[in-house]
Amino acid sequence: SRICILYTGGTIGMTKCHQTNSYINPDPDTLKDKVKTFSPLYDPSYQYEEFDMLTDHEALAAPVSMYGKRIIYCIEELNPLLDSSNMSMTDWARIGQLVEKYYKKFDGFVIVHGTDTMSYTASALSFMLENLGKSVIITGSQIPIQEQRSDGVNNLLGALIFASHYTIPEVAIYFNNKLFRGNRSIKRKSDDIDAFDSPNMSPLAVMGTHITVNWNNMMELMSLRTMCIQTSM
Repeated sequence: SRICILYTGGTIGMTKCHQTNSYINPDPDTLKDKVKTFSPLYDPSYQYEEFDMLTDHEALAAPVSMYGKRIIYCIEELNPLLDSSNMSMTDWARIGQLVEKYYKKFDGFVIVHGTDTMSYTASALSFMLENLGKSVIITGSQIPIQEQRSDGVNNLLGALIFASHYTIPEVAIYFNNKLFRGNRSIKRKSDDIDAFDSPNMSPLAVMGTHITVNWNNMMELMSLRTMCIQTSM
């Protein structure tokens, strides 16, 4: 499966300032450089030259999963990277337009995003992207991916698996082993790995030793019309 990762910014790509021993705004290329150091996300032995013809970005490949599928992906970064606490309608439209731009070239999308307004972005995109027939999974982390204890690797890998292995024609949030409908999710904790919840709706899926999908809650693909974006809301 071919997946487009849209990296908008957020904690996952923050870098440490050694003078203050604190994390500052994310640096360009940090996420791409770091995923290459994690074997579940990067298989350096696999080359996929045809993918490079689809986009100007480097093709990366994960190892073959236990389900027999290989995820091939690229990372497109917004320039400049955004602070999610300052997200605006213009930023949501920009993200949606990138999904529209690459929609026919990829099998699914992962949006890497800061956690502060992740639920708001998920809700906005769920209404902006009409006739969606592919998965758009939003994820991020509470701890930068450069840290040993980071939750970013598992969140990113889980989002890639759902975007590539399943047909989920809606905008969803994947965080801490749970997949939530985007416009039914909230951030309930700012200092916990289990940061997101969906109080009035059970998760769409849960990832444990096995993946349990609640197909009864999943949106069905109701239209074969071309996906389009509505930016006037």
